[in-house]
Amino acid sequence: MRAIVALTALAVLAACGKRGELMPKPPPGETPRPVAGPSPTERLDVPTQGQPERADDPLNKSEARRDDRFDLPPQR
Repeated sequence: MRAIVALTALAVLAACGKRGELMPKPPPGETPRPVAGPSPTERLDVPTQGQPERADDPLNKSEARRDDRFDLPPQR
């Protein structure tokens, strides 16, 4: 049984040996340019969603807060 396993292991190792000289792929000619897209100045403009304008101030005047029954002091 060990002999069969050893022969199988040797056959597998022999099958994945070096077959020829390894050569790197030649570099591509020119990097492809994007067909259409925003220009650098358009990319720098902040969209409205990224910097929204404020319609109104939610707090117009200072008001006392209502009593909150769940605002309990910490337990010791």
